[in-house]
Amino acid sequence: MFKAEKKIGLLAALLLLAGCGDSDRLPAAPDSSVTETDRIPVTTTSFDARAAYEQAVELMDSLHANEARERLDEALSKDPDFALAHLLKARTAVSAEEFFTSLENAERVVDQVSLGEQLVIKAFRAATNGDADSQLAILRKLVALYPADETAHMRLGNHHLIEQQFELAVEHFGHAIELNTEYAPAYNMLGYAHRGLNDFDSARQAFKRYIELVPDEPNPYDSYAELLMEAGDYEESIANYRKSLEIDPDFYPSLAGIAINEALRGRPARAVELGRQMLEQSRNLHERQWATYRLVGAHLHNDDHEAALKAIDKLAEEGNIVEDALVVADAEELAADILLLQGDADAAMTLYESARKRRLASDLQPPVKAEARRLFLYRATLAALQSGWSMRAAEFVARYRSEASSGGNARERQRIHELEGYAALVQEDYEKAIDRLILANPLSPVVHYFTAVAYQGAGDLEAARKHAHIAAYRNTLSPSLPYFRKQALAMIEAIGEQEAAPE
Repeated sequence: MFKAEKKIGLLAALLLLAGCGDSDRLPAAPDSSVTETDRIPVTTTSFDARAAYEQAVELMDSLHANEARERLDEALSKDPDFALAHLLKARTAVSAEEFFTSLENAERVVDQVSLGEQLVIKAFRAATNGDADSQLAILRKLVALYPADETAHMRLGNHHLIEQQFELAVEHFGHAIELNTEYAPAYNMLGYAHRGLNDFDSARQAFKRYIELVPDEPNPYDSYAELLMEAGDYEESIANYRKSLEIDPDFYPSLAGIAINEALRGRPARAVELGRQMLEQSRNLHERQWATYRLVGAHLHNDDHEAALKAIDKLAEEGNIVEDALVVADAEELAADILLLQGDADAAMTLYESARKRRLASDLQPPVKAEARRLFLYRATLAALQSGWSMRAAEFVARYRSEASSGGNARERQRIHELEGYAALVQEDYEKAIDRLILANPLSPVVHYFTAVAYQGAGDLEAARKHAHIAAYRNTLSPSLPYFRKQALAMIEAIGEQEAAPE
């Protein structure tokens, strides 16, 4: 499982902790040279605390967050100043408040730990703040200091994966494997990096090795099933998801995978049924939030927008009951996305603005609030373009370009091209739209759909069909996959009919 659709800052932070430049091509040291001093230290005053922490690391490598949280609580009861335990606990957090409290606890004792641990904590903070440039600089220092530690290469590889620098990600995951040929998490992430390069054969090999190393864990089968789904092998994908669930019936990402497979092979009602099952099995608000998003996706595949909005309303109600403003804000933004699909830009704009106010009124750190402001500008531009507010859209694009160019990350900079491409498309300037959109997020089904629209407008039907196919069949875990899938399929069919028609 690789959850690629979280907010970029938080996602980068979580991946940075997991497993753990173009000029940073450092050779991996041979296994025989590795000693304890070559590794990133783990500073704690308690032997028992360290033992519990190491158990938590193993559990997190296998995505057992709830069990890992128990071990981390045990470790912190023995050593309340255990920096890396606090940092790892952030990854198990079930709320934004818990996440930031754990991160701040790690930062509170950062001066009491080794330089390596300080770099890990500072890189995590940079990732949380969406400061990819600072994160990269810190991780390069970490790898330079500990070139024989596979977890240092994992962290740098994960950074490159988030930034969609797949070749560099492959390189550093490869270094991690050279250092420790049985380091299972590295094979998992290597598979995703190869998939990003569309090298499905290499990805398949990596995931199969992952399965060999930990055959009794659910995630290896889940990861391999994702690749099979991307390749269109839905039956085999479902079979591997079921293997995952045989090992752990509560491994809800595999239920989500089966649901998406069912939608893609034309059984959206079955996808909805599985989405409801995920929701019923959820054990806390974090899991219910995630399950709601997948249920919403199933409803959208089933072309039932009203049911999707009702599911979101229930999530927002629960967020209000527990006074979790960020859960409510997330729900408002998702509902606004659906309203925008329905053509109600005014209602969507109202919800986007409400979500923005909730985030800015929260106790989030200033860089995270700045990211929220940029995200509002991005969404507001979409609403303005749909409503034909060309002047307002131009204003939003200019403001977004200014803020994202200097204070954003790579994904946000891609959004500059995306918005400029949409603006050009509205003006029927197809060549400009194509030039901009091909520089936008290559993992977004929505971007590929509108790239197809631009190519179709320019008269390049082969390129239009290619991007429409990607919009309909690739990046299958993206929550936005169902947004324009119906239109992409219709475009593919129409192009086929047009080409088959006699002249």
